[in-house]
Amino acid sequence: MPDDLDLNVVRGLRADVPEMSEQAFEDGRAQLVAATEGKGVVPLPRRPPRKQSFRGRLLPVAAAATVAIAGAGVAAVTLAGDEGKAPVAGTAPESHVLPPLPAEPLNRAGELADRVRDIQLAPGQYLYLEKQEWDHGRKHDKPTRTWIPKDRSADWLAISPEGNEAHSAGGFGVGEFLPNQGNFERLPRDPKALYELLRHQVGSHEDPARTAFEQIVTLLSGAAPEPLRATLYRVLGYLPQLTVTPGAFTKDGRSAISIEMRWVDGHRSSTELLVDPDTGLVIGQHGRYETESTIRYAVVDRMGQVPPR
Repeated sequence: MPDDLDLNVVRGLRADVPEMSEQAFEDGRAQLVAATEGKGVVPLPRRPPRKQSFRGRLLPVAAAATVAIAGAGVAAVTLAGDEGKAPVAGTAPESHVLPPLPAEPLNRAGELADRVRDIQLAPGQYLYLEKQEWDHGRKHDKPTRTWIPKDRSADWLAISPEGNEAHSAGGFGVGEFLPNQGNFERLPRDPKALYELLRHQVGSHEDPARTAFEQIVTLLSGAAPEPLRATLYRVLGYLPQLTVTPGAFTKDGRSAISIEMRWVDGHRSSTELLVDPDTGLVIGQHGRYETESTIRYAVVDRMGQVPPR
């Protein structure tokens, strides 16, 4: 900038121009997309993937005495990104209604159904889940630990970071889309039927697509069994506002496929699900307000047993 430029003159020229706000930016961008049919409009930038070098592998289950943390495998990922296909969400649609099931998928999340497989348990064994959380970059002191029996109708155990224990037959919670055996058995395996059930359930919410996504995230993060997990990914394929991107990483450095929904509610925000490309299990999440989490799995021989890292 020239030294003799009078900044007061410049300020005077733009004195009646309002400040750019987040909403003004989104409104202007929406008008530009509508006028140009999206041609030449640059997508909003994604967070660059983390470049940690460590990549774990889901270990095979050997003898009953063997326990190991089951990390994510490294697979040759051919799933293409959807940034050019799924729009970035703005504010909730004016109708506040999730539309009927589209004739064709809106993104490629449904392809993850072909990758889904369960970790096998022998009679008497437990699936161990360890969820570690971060808040604004600060790691919580202890994880949440959950033990799920092979017979999922039997007693589950969860221990919070504060050390509080909860026991419950068949899982926890009474909500319609919480991860427990009652819901695992009740929810339909047909994608169209499950989509319609979700559509009815989220119809009164301000942003039904986002609410449906968060309901599915809750089920997937609770180790939903293989057939239901596959259906949930197929339903995600019909939700608007989603992008599916390979080559992501969890907070602890494992390779993942990202399923992300973005929106604007006064500030830019998103929910991102990180999926193991080998098993379709959820291994991480980026939530709203700078929250992050990772999930690791193991097979153990008794309730309360913590496997070595």
